[in-house]
Amino acid sequence: MSAFILSIIKKLAIDVVLKLVYEVVLMMLGRINWKIVIERFVSRLVSWGIERLANMKTNSLGKDTAIDILRQMQDEGLPKAK
Repeated sequence: MSAFILSIIKKLAIDVVLKLVYEVVLMMLGRINWKIVIERFVSRLVSWGIERLANMKTNSLGKDTAIDILRQMQDEGLPKAK
């Protein structure tokens, strides 16, 4: 009988903890400003593509042009995530 009660209490405790973790994760994800995260990801992806393109031998984009584009992107700045 007591083993049965302990198993029920254990299951309830696990359920409560899992629901708590789930709600905390949802709250944290809701606080993130996804527009800024996506903008920063896309700018890093574009920077990587420009650098890769500048290093290829089969294109007409020079290294100086790529450096100028990347410098201009850095000068405009990205909003900081809070």
